[in-house]
Amino acid sequence: KPSARMWYKAHLRRLLPELGTYSVAQIDKVMLDVYKARRRKEINRFGKPTSDRTLQAELDTALRVIRWAKSAGYAVDESAFSVARPDPVVDAPRRYDPGEVARLVACAWAGPAPNPKKHGRKSPEALAAVALRDATVITVLSRLGLRAGELRAMECSWIRWSDRRLVVPADSSYTPKGGVERTIPMELDVWGLLLFWLGDRRAGRVFEPERKGRRRGAGWHRGSGIDVEKLMRRVSDQAGLDVTAHDLRHHAISRWVDLMPVGGYSLADVQAWAGHVPQSRTGPGSGDQDRIRAQNPIPHQAANSSSFLPLASASRSHCGRGP
Repeated sequence: KPSARMWYKAHLRRLLPELGTYSVAQIDKVMLDVYKARRRKEINRFGKPTSDRTLQAELDTALRVIRWAKSAGYAVDESAFSVARPDPVVDAPRRYDPGEVARLVACAWAGPAPNPKKHGRKSPEALAAVALRDATVITVLSRLGLRAGELRAMECSWIRWSDRRLVVPADSSYTPKGGVERTIPMELDVWGLLLFWLGDRRAGRVFEPERKGRRRGAGWHRGSGIDVEKLMRRVSDQAGLDVTAHDLRHHAISRWVDLMPVGGYSLADVQAWAGHVPQSRTGPGSGDQDRIRAQNPIPHQAANSSSFLPLASASRSHCGRGP
């Protein structure tokens, strides 16, 4: 049967009340089209209709179950595989207005909203530490373009303080997606915020987990580091936005592309910082660069790039290498 991890996916839990009363053989294209049309009319907690990204994930989950049933020898309706899945790439935001990102950071600095169900859970000093951590996380995600797993596993040893660089390793201790080590230049304000957050600490993980977790096998899993998804949901709700950690990664890459004319670096540098194979994600061959510029074309102010300019030549010389 499907893995236990798959059964706990939120998308599958969302599908079960709708399709769980039917046998796999009864689920066909018409049934999935009716489900898709009804879901498009529903309003989420942000007051918006169901996004194409969510709908695509739910349909993919349903088709995975049908493919598993087919491979296991059960009878299935082949018409289900012809259902039209929405393409979220067209309307997925690749950048946010600088004011929206600033609102996220401001809400993070404000700290968690008081919870009437939990009294005296944290002291004012602890709440201030949580606010500093949340603001640092949002800033790192939106400026350095890290993946959520990379942020959870981020060690103090990754930071090259003297060169203002962040080295994401690819060794026995941690291997990122793609399996290639990369070096990301840090702007002065990001470098200073990390220095303020860590204080005198220069060893261990940059963002310690809120509670102890277990590590199973090789690689990181939820519970072994800071809960990035929970943090993003809480801060996004406070800011009245629908933003994930991966959305902020897209925003950081879009910002790098916008600053290429004044930063003195090339698209190959952006691809290396993002950990993308050339011509695969942000390259001209994929068309992503045109989509990045076309969707919500909000040029970043030149003032925001002033601390980035001195890193242009140095970042090219260190790109993809260690210290």
